[in-house]
Amino acid sequence: LTSFAALGASGGTGFALATAHAMPDRVRMVGIAGGLGPLASARNFGELHWWRRAAISTCRDWPRVASMMLKALFMACWFSPITLKWYL
Repeated sequence: LTSFAALGASGGTGFALATAHAMPDRVRMVGIAGGLGPLASARNFGELHWWRRAAISTCRDWPRVASMMLKALFMACWFSPITLKWYL
């Protein structure tokens, strides 16, 4: 490939941006879908809704529990799409 587009979603947005930065002559455009800003500072993390902070903390501290919770959410949304509206 001589040129391409990069698309990053959620946690992958940083990789898409890093690819574009590393190869500006080859990456023609970058798409970002649902990207998060930096959460390194306490201020940024503290501005999230409490349940998003809880979800991120769970993923960091208890990845197996987070995996089970995400699977349950996926199944709930699969069988009852209205659940997705509640989650968002």
